[in-house]
Amino acid sequence: MAAAVLIALAAVYFLFNPYSSRFFPKCLFRELTGWKCPGCGSQRSFHSMLHGDIAAALTMNIWLPFASAYVALIVMAMLFSDRKSRFTAAVTNKYLFFAFLLFTLLWFVLRNICGV
Repeated sequence: MAAAVLIALAAVYFLFNPYSSRFFPKCLFRELTGWKCPGCGSQRSFHSMLHGDIAAALTMNIWLPFASAYVALIVMAMLFSDRKSRFTAAVTNKYLFFAFLLFTLLWFVLRNICGV
């Protein structure tokens, strides 16, 4: 069921450009504060990645590929691996999670200070 939902979402993002389509949600945080959140630009970035334009995707949100890879590893560890395996232990390590949160926070600060 989850795979079907992900495939359907990917099809929507492939077929419709979030930059020009009105039915994609806008970032509520940016609308309220004027600041970019760590995920701002990720819809457009995902659309570009699906079309194979990695350079454009990275200019819209350079953090998205790293965050996506980390989340994908966690999902794989939870779904396809034994809970006591070394892979699951490495991916779900609390220090790795805190490092991910720290880099996300740094990305949030840097993109608003430097205008990225």
